[in-house]
Amino acid sequence: MLKLFLMMLSILASAHASLATEPLDWSKLAVENNNRQTFTDSDIPAAVRSFDGESIVIRGYMMVSSVYQTKGIGKFAIWAESKEKPINQNLWQQLPLHKIIIVEMDDGLVTDFVINAPLEISGTLSVDVVRSEGRVFSLYKIRAKKVLKSTKRDGYYCAAEPGC
Repeated sequence: MLKLFLMMLSILASAHASLATEPLDWSKLAVENNNRQTFTDSDIPAAVRSFDGESIVIRGYMMVSSVYQTKGIGKFAIWAESKEKPINQNLWQQLPLHKIIIVEMDDGLVTDFVINAPLEISGTLSVDVVRSEGRVFSLYKIRAKKVLKSTKRDGYYCAAEPGC
């Protein structure tokens, strides 16, 4: 009887694990106007705005130039995990606008520096146009509840290299 109970418990646990949220496909955040100088809030389509306030999981690579320490990091940016070959990081302004997200750790949480490995980030996405020096840097922020180092997937790359 105990063996049957343990087997049932194991089946239930594996079924629950399979219900875990799949990472959001970055392309669902794409916009038509990718001009960092002329982009306005009205260029964000309703389908993209619908993600505002949603809990998501997304995979990406820590942007090396966005961190200034190796431990206790509370804010950083990520490059998209992409099926497209990467561009040179110095050409980041040529990336489509949806390929960079600013990550702000939830209250009291921090993470450590990770290079050359994807991260899996869980949190609340906000559609929030962030400008720097008159240009759009990012369209999105995520308030991260969890940041986990993940493994590279075959056929996926960091959107910009080196610098991931």
